[in-house]
Amino acid sequence: FLSTFTVLVVPFLAGLTGRGVRPVTWASSLAALVGVSLLEQNGSSPPCLGDIWSGLSAVAFGVQMYRTEHWSRVLGKDNAFALMSVVLATTAVLSTLAAAVTHPGESLHLLETLLANSTESMDIPWKEVLYTGFLTTDVVLLMEVVALNDVSSVEAAIIYTLEPVIGAAFAFIFLHERWGPMGWVGSGIIVASCLASQLLNQDTE
Repeated sequence: FLSTFTVLVVPFLAGLTGRGVRPVTWASSLAALVGVSLLEQNGSSPPCLGDIWSGLSAVAFGVQMYRTEHWSRVLGKDNAFALMSVVLATTAVLSTLAAAVTHPGESLHLLETLLANSTESMDIPWKEVLYTGFLTTDVVLLMEVVALNDVSSVEAAIIYTLEPVIGAAFAFIFLHERWGPMGWVGSGIIVASCLASQLLNQDTE
């Protein structure tokens, strides 16, 4: 739930930089947050450090989405791959540094193994690596860069709140998980907020 605060971070950034944010956008954002909270309400847990990281992640993702919209429109769709390569290179460098700081022993062992060209002895889950690296990172990022040429980051943030609805729908179909009444209400609110932001809103740039 905390990670969905991106839906409020992006319009807040838009407001700070002088872009008008219509009341219907704020209403849709707040409604989407309410919907997500209802959908994911499975009991509460005590506050922890992870809550802070989740909140910071939402802020960082909001900044990334807002700035990606700006640069995707400046560079145009023809340069989508160039913009994506910059984002991926930055992500790779920061991820490598984070891994080295948080897991120095494992990182050093991996580096030594790679330098020794003995990757065949490593138990690397290549299917999972390719899935998360190519499909859920490269392909999704390219879709976002291209889409932000036509859809504002404010609207995109609201649309992103459909993620838990789609995830719950897959769980409903493939894992036979079932929602309670609150889940159905929350899903309905999220879908309604996304439709409202699209049908009642207009580009405010």
